Amino acid sequence: MTELRLARRWIPLLALLACASRGAAPPSAAAPAKAPAALVVTPDQSQRPKSDRPWGDPVQSDEADRKVMEALGAAGKGTAPDGAFSAALVIGPALWSLLTHADPALGAVGTPAQAKIPLPDGSMQTLEMRTFVNAGELPALLRAAAFQKVTAAFARGHARAASEAERKLFYVFIPFEIAGQPLTIVEQGRQHLVAHLSDGKVAWLDVLSAYSVGD
Repeated sequence: MTELRLARRWIPLLALLACASRGAAPPSAAAPAKAPAALVVTPDQSQRPKSDRPWGDPVQSDEADRKVMEALGAAGKGTAPDGAFSAALVIGPALWSLLTHADPALGAVGTPAQAKIPLPDGSMQTLEMRTFVNAGELPALLRAAAFQKVTAAFARGHARAASEAERKLFYVFIPFEIAGQPLTIVEQGRQHLVAHLSDGKVAWLDVLSAYSVGD
């Protein structure tokens, strides 16, 4: 596996978020006196399928695309209908970096998490992300102006099935299998949001176009 870097390809999106941290109410959850230990999301390579392409072929699903777009549209308005988002929502490293850049107060929301990605030399690359797994965490995210602006922007985009290359990149971050499952990409100009559903609910969001892959 090659090294992943945040290429800051989401910089144009910051224009949509210019006012996110000005006049926005801070998250209701106060920052803990001591940050909780981060959840670690480390794919167990020994348990992964012995295949050259374990991420699988692209899978088109109009239903999955519809659910993703409906969830984004609702989140852009600060709401979340029952069944729109999973009870364990993951905001991937690139999207989390974007959101906290726009609104540092979001650092007090959710449960810290880390993606630990194996490198060819046997070391691990760590990328910070965030999970929303406890009661009250998701509403705090939905109230955040930065999250509303990002989701509203992508809600005006175009949904399609992830390509094989996009599935391969997404597979690096996740501890579960996606072969045979739909994976939605939402295009907004040159920015590509990836959304994964679990039990028909949005369970993982990230800006896949923000990553640069290097040796």
